[in-house]
Amino acid sequence: MIKFKSVRYKNFLSTGNKVTEIQIDDTRTTLMIGTNGAGKSTFLDAISFGLFGKPFRKVKLGQLVNSINMKNCEVELEFDVGGKSYLIKRGLKPAKFEIYVNGTMNDQMASARDSQDFLERYVLRMNERSFRQIVVLGSGSFVPFMRLGAGDRRSIIEELLDIQIFSVMNDLVKTRISDNKDSLVECEHQIELLDQSIKLQEEHLKSIQDNNEDAVREKQKELDQCETQIAELNAEIDSFREKIKDYKPKKDKYVKLTDFKQKFVSKKSHICGQIKLVTENSECPECTQEISDEHKEKVSKKLGLKNDELDSAITDIDGQMLDVAKRINEVEDILTKISEKSNSISGIEEYSGRIKKRLAESIDQLDDIGPNILAKAKEDLDACRNTKYDIQDKKHHLNTVQELLKDSGIKTVIIRNYLPLINQLINKYLAALNFYINFELDEAFNETIKSRGRDAFQYGSFSEGEKLRIDLALLFTWREVAKLKSSVATNLLVLDEIFDSSLDSTGVEDFLGILNSLGDDTHAFVISHKGDQIIDKFGRVISVEKEQNFSKIVTN
Repeated sequence: MIKFKSVRYKNFLSTGNKVTEIQIDDTRTTLMIGTNGAGKSTFLDAISFGLFGKPFRKVKLGQLVNSINMKNCEVELEFDVGGKSYLIKRGLKPAKFEIYVNGTMNDQMASARDSQDFLERYVLRMNERSFRQIVVLGSGSFVPFMRLGAGDRRSIIEELLDIQIFSVMNDLVKTRISDNKDSLVECEHQIELLDQSIKLQEEHLKSIQDNNEDAVREKQKELDQCETQIAELNAEIDSFREKIKDYKPKKDKYVKLTDFKQKFVSKKSHICGQIKLVTENSECPECTQEISDEHKEKVSKKLGLKNDELDSAITDIDGQMLDVAKRINEVEDILTKISEKSNSISGIEEYSGRIKKRLAESIDQLDDIGPNILAKAKEDLDACRNTKYDIQDKKHHLNTVQELLKDSGIKTVIIRNYLPLINQLINKYLAALNFYINFELDEAFNETIKSRGRDAFQYGSFSEGEKLRIDLALLFTWREVAKLKSSVATNLLVLDEIFDSSLDSTGVEDFLGILNSLGDDTHAFVISHKGDQIIDKFGRVISVEKEQNFSKIVTN
């Protein structure tokens, strides 16, 4: 419950530099009197300005600053809520808006808008519209509940029953539904893109595979050709090797023949030396004996025969060596061919190795890259589809919640449960005001009014005095419902000039009876310029007077 304690203001409307202070919780009932224009309603404007930053009456903000002093317009409002003491300081020229909680200023860095939202949502738990229906009746700026549209009526009831949170939740759900819809569209777009990407990748990989298979076939064909060539070359080499089996014996024989020839040549040289020695010398070089011609002839003949034998042997050896050398040359030619064939095989094998390597790399690359790309894309697609399922599931839940949060949902159920009590209270207060009709509000907050001997009729069918009784009954009903719900209950009640309009003397007595029955936690202010006959009915009387164009109050 909001327990207003005091309000102070200066340079506000017709008040001057001297601070005007009104203690709200001093007395249960206060009568505020004064002539027209004296400044009685300034009290109500100051409270409204302190709470909501705007006056109760239709006055522009700039006009709130006293027109004589033209600066330092200030309002201070004290009240308690939930065991905490609050002080609001608000002003113009200079602008000021400060909220103090238990003597400490609340969030000095917050914007005025955020501070106002904090004040209405978490402290007061009511806005200006609720304030006008629960706290005030009868001001010129006041629009009675029955003259509001269906939407405004519903909003008032929702605030009283503390169910406006469902409207806030519904707005949030609408935002989430919109976000959900956008997410679903984006997800479906992603799925479409991934599907297309996978198809393109599959086509690309199929093309790569086809091309790779063609390349593999070509490379395999080359490998087969290489193997055929190697086989043919090996066959030729084997054939050549068959032809050169006698190479080593021939080589050995050529060496032996060379040795034999060398020996024979050496012997021939020795014999030639002996022949020369015999034929050219007349005596023996060793024994100095004379050598006869006969002996020379005999020795020369004998040596000549040996020389001829040696020539014949050398000639024979030369012939054999020529044959062997010819065979050796043939074999060496074959060996050269074998070496060339072997080199060819090595070249083919090296080329074949490169082909095999490229073939393996091509296959490995296709195996590694292709499936991996597709696997990643399909994994992303599965994840996106799962996200879509989650979004669709969330959409279903959000739609269910939205149905519950609609005006026709849980709020209507709650209102329907409270309507009997609301109607009961309205008729209770109507009876207390000696106005015996049966008044009912339906779920759309349209009224049905019946009285004995008359058909049903509407609020607009009544006289102004009867309408005022209905307005009073509704005011007291809303206050009682608010108190019951602990939503926007407050100790302050302001009734502006209700005695000065269409309420007759009987109605005044009935109203005062209700006023006195409200209990000690209600502090009512009745503003009137015709309150002389009822001064004695109030615990306190505040007179508002004009002095040198400034309003001042006198407490009796």
